[in-house]
Parts: sequence; structure tokens; C-alpha cells
Amino acid sequence: MKQKKLLYVISLDLSQYDGVMNRCVSFVNCFKNNGYNVTVVALTPFIGRVVKSYKNIENLPSIAKWLVFPFFKAGKRSWKNIFVYIDKIYILFLTCLLNPKYILADSHECCEVASWSTMISPLIANFRADVVDEKLYSGRYGFDSPDMKEDIRKIKHSIKISSYSICVSNHLKEILEKQSGLTLNNNFIFPCCCDLERFSKIIPHIPDDKFIIGFFGGSSKWHCMDEILDLFLRLRKLSNRYFLLILTGSDMSIYKNKLEVIGNENYSIKKANIYDIPNMISSMDLSVAIRENRELNKVSSPTKLSESLAAGVPLLVTRYSGDYKELMVNNNTGIVINDIFPTNEELLAIHNYCSYVMNNRLSVFNHCREAVANRTQEIYSKQFVNFIENKRK
Repeated sequence: MKQKKLLYVISLDLSQYDGVMNRCVSFVNCFKNNGYNVTVVALTPFIGRVVKSYKNIENLPSIAKWLVFPFFKAGKRSWKNIFVYIDKIYILFLTCLLNPKYILADSHECCEVASWSTMISPLIANFRADVVDEKLYSGRYGFDSPDMKEDIRKIKHSIKISSYSICVSNHLKEILEKQSGLTLNNNFIFPCCCDLERFSKIIPHIPDDKFIIGFFGGSSKWHCMDEILDLFLRLRKLSNRYFLLILTGSDMSIYKNKLEVIGNENYSIKKANIYDIPNMISSMDLSVAIRENRELNKVSSPTKLSESLAAGVPLLVTRYSGDYKELMVNNNTGIVINDIFPTNEELLAIHNYCSYVMNNRLSVFNHCREAVANRTQEIYSKQFVNFIENKRK
């Protein structure tokens, strides 16, 4: 019988903390807490990032062995695809060396890299996004382009070679099956959860002279940073008590003009890290996680939803902000608006809700914590590991 080992293959920049890093650590904990020794291979694009990631390994949780290796993606010229085999050979070598009980591969590209290793260990395909709509939205290439067809081929291949699959939402499962024309194998819905233990020592932030509107995460196009800054400016016209806190490792220089309009005294940008993030989130009074009407948003399960509530902070979301309905966002835990451009009536509703939070901060804190009590990493981890192990018997 094989020892309980997991080889986790993920495209990841270890030099910064973001949603992907958070989910990676969550899965490491998932298997570690269920008796597995975990080795994470962080496939990192660009040599410069590989070096930075390698230097950051000592700052990562010691619950796993962390390895960094360059990620070679397929090129437009066929000869460049030779470099992709370097990744495949490396993962195959590690699989032979470790002989893991399972290989967990994040995204279709990592599944492709781990495809040769399925001869030795069963593959768990971990899907967390609608890659097709994401790349259409970013303008990287069109739906009928060769690159998009190659992505869809890899999605199909990932489903075919996997013994198990994970999706962050039922909606994502439906989208993937529609794109591939295949049924996902032994699928388990594993949303982005919070580790309540990390938030066990926080205390509610009581608004005084400032009401802190917060955002944490990246500044990619779908994070709607422009719209968040515009919304904040509109709220400032209703009250000068509003203060903006942005926790991100992303470059914010492209928003320089809008930040100058807001004024240095009315906002703060801090770099979040995996250890300080609970306390930093809990200093907010309202966490903004608005998304626009696109499939990539509707199928998602943003970590910031669960972590905001775990920190006792209510949410501002749109009806396209992933699986917020499963978290039962209501008047006690947040406010839902129709789109990323709130009407004047919705703006006033947001302002009134902020006033409600100011006057009921302690009760809102408790309601938020209660809302996420059954959506924890520990609960889903046990269910998932039991799921794959019972399926294998």
C-alpha cells in the first residue's frame, strides 16, 4: 500500500500572496490535516519570478515541502513546444521518486504537465475558473483562435486523464462540461473556504471618526478596481468619514490619477501577506467584492467572500460576485447591488447600509462570523478526502 503522499502541481508565484496562493495553502492544509505528506511544485513563469519565489520559500508554511520550477507554456512555433516536455519530465521524475497516492493538478495546464505521471498515480484535476471567458475578457485571443482551441483541447484532455475532479461551484462544473462535451469524473464541489482558526483572535473594528471601505486581492481587470475607486469617490461626496483601505501586492501606479483625486489622507495601500491578512481585513468596516456580468465571475468562488465574513466584516457585492448566495449575504452580512455601476438609489442604499453598520458593528460582526461557520476549510477538507478515498476502495 502506498504511503499517504500528495504531489501538488500548481502554476504559482510564491513571491506574492494572492487568492491562488491562499487556495494553494488551503489544499496543503486539507491533505496535511488528513495525514498526507505534501510536496508542492510551484510552476512559475519567467526566470526572474522563479528566483524571487525561491527566495521566499523560507517564509512559507513548513507544513509542506515547496519546490520551484520554471513553467514552459506551449508556443506558437511548434519547436518551442519541446520546452513543455521539460516540465512533463520533471513532474514524471518527482512522481517516480515520491510515489504519491494522488497527484493534485491545478488548472488544465498543470493537468497537461502531469499527464505522463498518471501512469503511476491517479490525478485530481482542480478547476477554479472559466479559462475560456477569462481569456476572452482579457483580450488575449478570440474564441475561434488556435490558442483558444488549444485551451479547450487541454480542458478535454484534463477531464479524460483525471480520476477525480474539483470545481469551486456547480455553475463552473456545468460550464466545463458544456465546453468539453464530457462529464467530469468523480466531481466534488469545493468552494473557496476560510480557515476559521486563522481568524480566531480577531476583534471587531468599531468605527470612530472613519468608516473604512476595504478591498483586498489583485488588481486584474475583473477585480473592478476602477469602478471601486469611482464608487468610493461618490461615497465621499455623501460623507467625508469614508476611508479606503486597499490590501494588494499588485502595482497600483496605473490608478495614480484617481488616487490623487481621492487624496493621500483618504486612502491607504498596504501589501498583504499570508500571516497578517486576518488582522488587516478585520480593520475594515465594509469589504468590497463587486463583479460585472461575465461567466468568469458568476462561476467563481472568491476567497475574499469567506475571509471577509470570517473577519466579521460585511460585504458589498453585485449579483455576479461568484457564489455569494451560498453565503447568504443579507442585511446582517452585507448588501447586494445589481451591477458595478450603482444607480443613485443604490448608492444611497450603500450609504445607509454603512450607517447601519456604524450603529450595529458588534451584532454585524457576530452575524458575519455565524454566516461562514459551516463553510470552513476543515469541514470541506474532511468531506473531500473521505470522498476520494472511499471512491478508490
